[in-house]
Amino acid sequence: MAMASEGKANIISDQYAAVSSSSLCCSLLKASRTGDCQHQPPPRLPTRPADHYQLIPRDEHILSPLTWLTYQGDTALHMVAASGSDDAENFLKSADIICRSGRAMELLVTPNWNGDTPLHSAATAGNLAMVRKLIHLRKCTADGSAAAAAATAAMLRRENKSGETALHGAIRFGSVNMMRELLEEDPELVCVPRSGTGTSPLYLAVLLGHTKIVEEIHKVIAKAPNRISFCGPDGQTAMHAAVLRGKVFF
Repeated sequence: MAMASEGKANIISDQYAAVSSSSLCCSLLKASRTGDCQHQPPPRLPTRPADHYQLIPRDEHILSPLTWLTYQGDTALHMVAASGSDDAENFLKSADIICRSGRAMELLVTPNWNGDTPLHSAATAGNLAMVRKLIHLRKCTADGSAAAAAATAAMLRRENKSGETALHGAIRFGSVNMMRELLEEDPELVCVPRSGTGTSPLYLAVLLGHTKIVEEIHKVIAKAPNRISFCGPDGQTAMHAAVLRGKVFF
């Protein structure tokens, strides 16, 4: 019985390679100083319990050392985007290097297992400087102003598996400045979700009691009153959220 278990473990070990996100972060920071990211070899991994790693088929792992680095399916850009304000310049430089390393520009719109793109991660972490950087990099990927605008709008409107955009992340963090900049880039973000089901930015802002954010959304309502989404989960609306909060928003 023990021999059978050992044999099964050997088979699993041979099929998968473990990738340590913390080790790779160190590797990325080193790459930002040397100017080489795409060809940076994966770090030699220490011996850790299996649950510290994401198990990735070897043939898929060989495709790029920048993808699928955590159990959530985060890429290297997700990890850099979600980093805090400490050593912020280094993380911004790392994001720039990653995105300008050949095919790695695709990572700007690559979702993790939850459907979150790096922009979702940056917004949820309240990292306004990184949000600006990612938007700027996306604009740089397209030729011509019209193509750049379309590519940027597509990234901004990208919904995760919960039907939320990066704007929802900014609202959850409570960042008025980030929310304002996202809406300046694309006012249509207040129209998500268009299906009439799910959680709209207005509903979320009201439910969380972010009065200033609600006021900013009201400015958009004045410009496009027929397009904004008021919906919430289970058939609720932003008015239901206001009643639950016991505050007057409208």
